[in-house]
Amino acid sequence: MPTIKRGRRFSTFLHLFLYSFLLLLILTIFHHFPSISFKSIIIKPLLSIIPHNFHHSSVLRFEP
Repeated sequence: MPTIKRGRRFSTFLHLFLYSFLLLLILTIFHHFPSISFKSIIIKPLLSIIPHNFHHSSVLRFEP
């Protein structure tokens, strides 16, 4: 096993990978279950979770 430097670059890649995987999973769910109530159940928690995680991230900042 090669040693991985757990620095800022690796954590950023990990966050982007998890976020893209989560987005792909949500799009797949929306494609199979196009109900409005099902979307609102998933979207409402994500809108409160995702900005909270990005606010504490040292690399990704969407603040103006």
